[in-house]
Amino acid sequence: MLKSKISRVKQVIESDRLGVSSGMKEIIRRDAERLLSQYKEKFPVQTVMTVAIGAGMMVAMVVMPMLRKKMSLKAIYIASAVFGAVVHFIMF
Repeated sequence: MLKSKISRVKQVIESDRLGVSSGMKEIIRRDAERLLSQYKEKFPVQTVMTVAIGAGMMVAMVVMPMLRKKMSLKAIYIASAVFGAVVHFIMF
């Protein structure tokens, strides 16, 4: 989506419908190319995070009913908070 918006900005600038000076066109073109390169760099990270979150949700949906039978909601909440803090500490 971002890629199509950036390409659309480039098309409008190049068609000279805005009456923009050539210096300003070059600045906007460079900014658009920089944004596009940032998008390309972030894409693998976004994909990996999306897959990891989806997999985590599926595991949570399977495990939660089993935990609910053995523990109270308060205990599950506290345990998940501690687990999250430990994981964040490890990742840090």
